[in-house]
Amino acid sequence: MKDRGGWQAFAEWALALALLSLAVIGAASIGVLLLPFALLALALAARRNRAWPEAPTGGLTGVGSICLLVAYINRAYSPCPTGHNRVRIINGDHYSCGGFDPMPWLTVGLLLTAAGCVGYLVSKRTRVVAPAA
Repeated sequence: MKDRGGWQAFAEWALALALLSLAVIGAASIGVLLLPFALLALALAARRNRAWPEAPTGGLTGVGSICLLVAYINRAYSPCPTGHNRVRIINGDHYSCGGFDPMPWLTVGLLLTAAGCVGYLVSKRTRVVAPAA
């Protein structure tokens, strides 16, 4: 069963490495609770699927998807004013600033996800099948 490949193997590797990257990003909070599930998913993916080319390309796609998730969560980013600028708030209004700028996360997420998917498609097309003897 270790020789299983294809889109299912690619998706299992992507999910396992996405869980691992989410556990690393959230290590100070929920990542500690996700780590056992990530390690279990990695062990299952390694046991059931072949490693090349599904593991590295699925890993790129999984990590890229977590970067896209962080960008989506921080889509309402508003930079805080610098210097001694004052913000006047009327009763009933709400003002908040800060968070993560989503653009670097979006850029890296798109690049990693695209590299993983394109890399898998290219490796699938260029795979040489040995002739039957």
